Amino acid sequence: MPSFLYAIFHPLRTLNLWLENDPKASVLEVLYLLTVFSAFGIWLVFDRYQKAHNSAVPFRHNAPEAADPQWESLRIHNANLKSHLTEPDLLPHHFMGGRDYITSYDPANSLHIKTVIADNEREIQAKIQNAKDAQVSWAETTFAQRRRVMRSLLKWLVENQEACARVACRDTGKTCKPSILRVGAQK
Repeated sequence: MPSFLYAIFHPLRTLNLWLENDPKASVLEVLYLLTVFSAFGIWLVFDRYQKAHNSAVPFRHNAPEAADPQWESLRIHNANLKSHLTEPDLLPHHFMGGRDYITSYDPANSLHIKTVIADNEREIQAKIQNAKDAQVSWAETTFAQRRRVMRSLLKWLVENQEACARVACRDTGKTCKPSILRVGAQK
């Protein structure tokens, strides 16, 4: 125990005692090793810091129910954006008179996805103003912060590419080819 404490409190003396037994030993060789290990330790700390501040931030956003291939709904005859006017079953439960609605449907098979309230002019102007305000705060972000946002979105998109493809297929009525999706995931 005393020699251990001696080595902690007197490292250079301990180094000299270690070198006395070997006539070819040099203090520079030992200092070189200490420098290499210290540099490696500093690099590890720096690398960990970089990973913590530049890595993607995980988040969840679940795919809508309509993206499920087994999903079923009402079939709309003569489907269009105003189908709710001819088929009252398509109106939402919280119908508000005096407002316009948009009927969303799958063009491939005319399945009703959802009927939503169309934005009026005041709501559109409020959304435009919100976007302008968000752009001002986005302009103040650093490149590192923007890169982290983009990495987060990329990570989520890669992890959820099949769900995104199913949503796009349901919205457009196009067919989904799973073999195309797996090409990017095989890296």
